[in-house]
Amino acid sequence: MNFYLKSYINKLKGHCCRLGFRIRFAETGRNTTAIVYNSEVEKIILLNLETDIYGGIPEIRAYLVNPPRYRWASAEGFTLDQMMELKRERVFIEVDASRTANYLL
Repeated sequence: MNFYLKSYINKLKGHCCRLGFRIRFAETGRNTTAIVYNSEVEKIILLNLETDIYGGIPEIRAYLVNPPRYRWASAEGFTLDQMMELKRERVFIEVDASRTANYLL
């Protein structure tokens, strides 16, 4: 897992502890993507480390996962990259990365 992403997840864990709940994370097959989740309330967020088209400073983007639509897309054989491109189906909904802990409450 990428250093920037790991650092962000560690800070996020601390923030969630201060809010009174614990999160878990799972690595994906990609170095720049991870999944964080609160298993108590079944909320899932996909974190993606992205750079702009000019290769500038990396930025963390957060996407709320819609579990029923994710299961549908996965059953249909879509890869993670293809799911990210499915804007209309709203498998992943982009949210403010600075408020990730609040979305996991």
